[in-house]
Amino acid sequence: MRKRLLIVLAVLLLLLAGCGSKVYTVSQGGKEFTVDPVNRTVTDGQQTYTYEIGYRATGYDLKITYPDGSCYLWETEKGIGTGGGSLDYDANRYVPGEILRDVLEQGAIEQSADNNKALYFVLKVLLLAFGVFQAVFPEKIWYINRGWAFKDAEPSGLALGVYRAGGVLIGLLALVLFFV
Repeated sequence: MRKRLLIVLAVLLLLLAGCGSKVYTVSQGGKEFTVDPVNRTVTDGQQTYTYEIGYRATGYDLKITYPDGSCYLWETEKGIGTGGGSLDYDANRYVPGEILRDVLEQGAIEQSADNNKALYFVLKVLLLAFGVFQAVFPEKIWYINRGWAFKDAEPSGLALGVYRAGGVLIGLLALVLFFV
């Protein structure tokens, strides 16, 4: 039973991990920017800028490369950011690096929120399914929780009632979460 549960959870995790990043647009400073996370590019309609980002436990490093080869660099460490450009970087020639950094940060926040919505929906469905399963089959849940430790043990009527009531409460909680 446990092996089957682990396999189901592993498959679910793989399905959720397969949700790839899509091209999205962000409005910043009156302009529309298109971000392609797969190719790591930002386009403002006229120019295409490439970026590299490296994440650490306490921050990230960002490098934006302009069409002429100049670079804008940004590093955050524990919430404090520092940045600058290469020697040939000219903020007036192209879109400034600060704006492109803001575009990437805003897009990452929006993408994260969209991914969280899907994940929360799956978790709500799983919670509802578990609640229904527990309400319909309280003997199985009792066996998983306690019965496996005793030979030829049977749950009492009170235990089954408690497990059934718990399943109903879990199901109701899941239904409430769908509307919150």
